[in-house]
Amino acid sequence: MASQFDTQFAVAQEEAAALLSPEEELIVEEPFHQRPSEDIAAVAAKNGSSEVSVQPYTDEPGRPQAPLANETSATTMKKPSIYSLLIPFALFTVTFGGNIAPKINIVLSLVCREYFAEQDSMSSSSPLMRVFAGDVEDRCQIPAIHEKSARINMWVGLVTGLLGALSTAKVAGLSDRIGRRPALIIALLGPFVSDCIIITAARSSNLKSYNLMYLSSFFDGVSGSFIGGVAICHSFATDCTPPGHQRAAAFGKFHGVLFFGMALGPSLASMLIQTTGNGLSFFYVGLAMQILFLLIIFFFVPESLTRERMAQAKASYKLGQLRAQQTRQNMTWRAAFARLNILQPLGALYPNDGTRPIIRRNMALLATIDLLSVGNTLSEMLVMVMYSEFTFHWSSVESGYYVTVVGVTRVTVLLVLLPNVLQFFRSYVEKRDKARGTWVPDHQIFGATDVDVLVIRCSAMVAIFAFILFMLTSKPMLFLVCGSLANLAGALAPSTEASISKHAPRKNTGKVLGAIGLSHSIARVIAPTMYLSLYSATISWFPKIVFVLYLTIFVVIFMLTFAVHTNITGGLMVDGSDIAEREQEHGMVHPDEPSTPLATTEEQA
Repeated sequence: MASQFDTQFAVAQEEAAALLSPEEELIVEEPFHQRPSEDIAAVAAKNGSSEVSVQPYTDEPGRPQAPLANETSATTMKKPSIYSLLIPFALFTVTFGGNIAPKINIVLSLVCREYFAEQDSMSSSSPLMRVFAGDVEDRCQIPAIHEKSARINMWVGLVTGLLGALSTAKVAGLSDRIGRRPALIIALLGPFVSDCIIITAARSSNLKSYNLMYLSSFFDGVSGSFIGGVAICHSFATDCTPPGHQRAAAFGKFHGVLFFGMALGPSLASMLIQTTGNGLSFFYVGLAMQILFLLIIFFFVPESLTRERMAQAKASYKLGQLRAQQTRQNMTWRAAFARLNILQPLGALYPNDGTRPIIRRNMALLATIDLLSVGNTLSEMLVMVMYSEFTFHWSSVESGYYVTVVGVTRVTVLLVLLPNVLQFFRSYVEKRDKARGTWVPDHQIFGATDVDVLVIRCSAMVAIFAFILFMLTSKPMLFLVCGSLANLAGALAPSTEASISKHAPRKNTGKVLGAIGLSHSIARVIAPTMYLSLYSATISWFPKIVFVLYLTIFVVIFMLTFAVHTNITGGLMVDGSDIAEREQEHGMVHPDEPSTPLATTEEQA
């Protein structure tokens, strides 16, 4: 048995070595602009080019750019580009955003149908027609019905979140071996099947057809859900763009399309339901858009990964599996239990690799702030829609418009206000510190700056003010204004995540971002469960208590910002090994700038 395993292991090593020769390893792993001229010539010769430009490319406009490696899958478009995926990606986000309010109302209507059928022995067909009418009867807006529908939505979100947290990384890893296009199609099949099951539940005459929502959440989560599709789209963008600001711009375009689609979808759903009088009309349109998305991916979008890279990933995966099998044969039960700890990657947010204590403390504080803010964001929309429908008797139409307004506010904050606010704060802090004689250039600061903390703190203050108004308002229009005001704090989470990344050396950036992604998956499971449980338990006597919890969380975030140390100098590591890397990245220090790293106030003391 052992000899057979050793033989398989040796064969896998030989296959990996054959697929990844030293020359190809250099070509694959070394950034193109850092390769010597002979490697560039080798790439050009391999691609059949007779002319070789030895000038390295940069991502600056007007300079030579990196050629895409080797051949890609044969489609109508032969050259992979982010623009070939942006438009179909918009179809995906519009469908996701448009289904939010109708899905909540379908659950509410199905629970209402069962409730009155049991109370009044009513025919099951009459309440069912209200599901198709796109509205919820006024008599359904009672605590008992909202309490049960909130519990159903809580468990649906829990199933989707747990399965999505476990499967997203698997689907993303699978895309390295079989290509982005097949993996993206797999990720999209889950939401497609999920929507089909929701339509079946709404059309069924069974009084307990709302139980099909759990099956719907299973298919949605097991394929990676919405987060898995977004992750693969980001991987596609990474394949098509060189490192530098072009890649950052590509990610920004995908984020812009993401939030724009999620803001536009609810408005389109409201107009469609209002026009047709059919609460399921947008689900049918959404299925058509998802089919169109799949067809565009299959026939028009080229594969961004080359066959060589996929073969190398397969060989590496096979070798890793054999190594893991060999390790498991000699593993103690304690080690086996440690390997099952899915929370282990979170250790990257409090590293013990020689990172300075003040940096570790900052990372832990900022990670806590990020977890709390993302948890509030992920649960807020669902709770707000259910509360507004219970309090103001809104239908899917009004709820859809509400989601659109607050979504547009968030898009405006991220794409328009945030860059200008950052520029204003940066200018203000620089003038203030220069007047005090304490100014330190950004390239000498390791970790969070005053600007980072100011943005986070001001965002928390805006959210605190908004939720105080939520607790006081009883008018639908004021409720809409409060929702828009609360979304002005949309800069909190991205600013916090950007600040966390500043506390990690470049070699650990991937681990830190992966840990942040895991914390978001945890927040997606815990936060909606917590808020919906509280809402369902208190709706009969004090439904506004959820606003008290939101307010408390943002007050905690506001207080935590005062514990974050800013403008830390002297490196991230205790031995200062990362200082040379930072200086190399930023070039020579300007003569007017201090060349000696400053110590923090705490360390001077």
